[in-house]
Amino acid sequence: KRALVRATTMPAPVIELITAFIPLPLCWEKRLSLLSSRSHVDPDTAMYNALDLLDEVLEEGRMLEAFDLADVQPPASFNSWADFRGWCGRCDVILSRCQNEDTNNIFASDASGGDTPRHVQSAQSQRRQSNYLQVISLAPNELAKVLATSPYEMPPMLLERLKSNGDIQSLARRLASGIHFEPSVVNEIIVLVRMTVMWCESRPFY
Repeated sequence: KRALVRATTMPAPVIELITAFIPLPLCWEKRLSLLSSRSHVDPDTAMYNALDLLDEVLEEGRMLEAFDLADVQPPASFNSWADFRGWCGRCDVILSRCQNEDTNNIFASDASGGDTPRHVQSAQSQRRQSNYLQVISLAPNELAKVLATSPYEMPPMLLERLKSNGDIQSLARRLASGIHFEPSVVNEIIVLVRMTVMWCESRPFY
């Protein structure tokens, strides 16, 4: 209580800066429940949202660290997947401070110290461009070896299902307005997300 009282007496800009770094609650189960309901009403939107949630869960499961350990090629102009994730987090902080501003032309430098400022985009937008499932499906065999060891210990069946859906994720994001998904296909992806959530929550780092 004392810490809360002290926090409320801080200057407003300081409180805003602190809250910008506090992670939002994940609420995975609630989101999965909503996706299951929506898959029958609006399957296309449910598919896009399910793929976004799957990306988030994979990040929380330290998949990007596994990419680096397996020497998977990071996105263009980044030295590592860790740098990429750090930049995405920085972008969300920057955008959270830009209320009522045009955010289409914001540039900033990243932590790697590069001379060329990067275009600031939301983490979600950048994850969509990266297509984690396709990265997994095209990754060298070393990634499977990394994921089979501690602290990941990902079941081989789950890894294979993630790989097999790489094309669906890529297709959904390249043809967002020109493709329709049947509810049965969407529900398969929701099941995959639920399996990934169960895996992530069972890990010691969660």
